[in-house]
Amino acid sequence: MSDTAFALLDERGTVLAWTQAAQHLVGYSAREVVGRSAAMPSPS
Repeated sequence: MSDTAFALLDERGTVLAWTQAAQHLVGYSAREVVGRSAAMPSPS
């Protein structure tokens, strides 16, 4: 397992992938952010 935190975004800034390290760093799970805008990653 990599300890590198990263998110994969499309051209519109939508989160397509989220690492477990990103979850530990930011506090949101992939389920909460994938499919949402990276500008506002918090769940509604």
